[in-house]
Amino acid sequence: MLRAMGVTMLRSGGTVSQSFRWKDWRGPAWNRPSARHTWAAEVVAGWGPFEVVDMCNALGIEPVITLACESNSASDWADLVEYSWGDATTSWGQQRIADGHPAPYNVTAFELGNEEFNPHFVGQVAAMEKRAKALGGRVPPLRYMFPKRTGIPPKEMSAALKAGLDPSRILTDVHVGAGGGVAAAEALLARVPVAGFDQGVVNLETNAGTHDLQRALDEATDLLAWIHAQANASLARRLYGRAASFCSGGASQFDAWDQGLAFFLPNMTFLQPPGHVHQMLAEVGAPSLQLLDATWLRGVSPIASVALRTADAASLVLALVNPSDKQLAIRVEVSDGEFEEASPVRLRSLSSPNLTAFNSPAKPNAVTAIGSTTRVAAGTLSLTLPAQSFVVGVAKLGLGPVIHSH
Repeated sequence: MLRAMGVTMLRSGGTVSQSFRWKDWRGPAWNRPSARHTWAAEVVAGWGPFEVVDMCNALGIEPVITLACESNSASDWADLVEYSWGDATTSWGQQRIADGHPAPYNVTAFELGNEEFNPHFVGQVAAMEKRAKALGGRVPPLRYMFPKRTGIPPKEMSAALKAGLDPSRILTDVHVGAGGGVAAAEALLARVPVAGFDQGVVNLETNAGTHDLQRALDEATDLLAWIHAQANASLARRLYGRAASFCSGGASQFDAWDQGLAFFLPNMTFLQPPGHVHQMLAEVGAPSLQLLDATWLRGVSPIASVALRTADAASLVLALVNPSDKQLAIRVEVSDGEFEEASPVRLRSLSSPNLTAFNSPAKPNAVTAIGSTTRVAAGTLSLTLPAQSFVVGVAKLGLGPVIHSH
């Protein structure tokens, strides 16, 4: 299901991680003090940061590990690098092997705290870098995430440069509500109080507080904003990634913290409406497609949209959000090329007359993406977007498309 949603990065952390000492969570689960880490009624001792890393490695997903900045000293953070990457000739590599994990833990992204100012950040990062260099070429470049959304203060920026740290591998984690990560990143990056501190930004929480259809429309709008940001090369190189809160949810969180995009229960697994948004974009390979000039849509303002083209220029992908409670009719035309009228246009639509509609164990498909097809006529693709909907369409193209709509 994580693959189906197109997940490429997964963060282990959040409020609960503010009490995590990583050394408590290594080795056999029965030796872990999970009773001291309780959030939303349970934290299972057998599922900690290192299990997340293993799962991500198996799925080809990049893990991001968030741990307490106060409970883990600079030497603890350095030991974590050695525990993850060291071999049997190192003390902590030897310990990892003794703990039953001969292979390294492939983790390169670390968040040092959660939603707080970390006064030890520079010292902790410097200790991790020193240990990584001592381990030699076996450790790939590591990335370090500052946990306060307002960014690293100028004093810490200067200290980081003085310590020889690479600012391009330091990221500020901006947490937002249902969306707005790109705008928050732009505002943060516009402030450069210390010359040469060319940091990046990551958005590791979108705390909408819901998983209903409205959240799905918000999620789609925000994802399209991240796709559009790729058109700005100077911004795109400093945007590291976006994570939805929360990628997964369990039985203990269904009613206590309704943000899960995918639910993993003992007897079933299902997506919530915003999870279907991710799946719909992943099905067409949206994140890796070529961004075309923005399509201008009349009828509803504002409406989020994106036009993409496959690498072979053979297909056009349109992603459209209609937040209105009324249908929206649009016409899309291609100049400097043409639609392939013999081929049907494939559509997937997610909608409901109820913005608060969601999926439950009793009705796991109450809100789900519905497939259909339509045809191009006289060189024009006519679409009617359902009220309160997210629609993805794929149409076969001739060469050199420039998109117009009206």
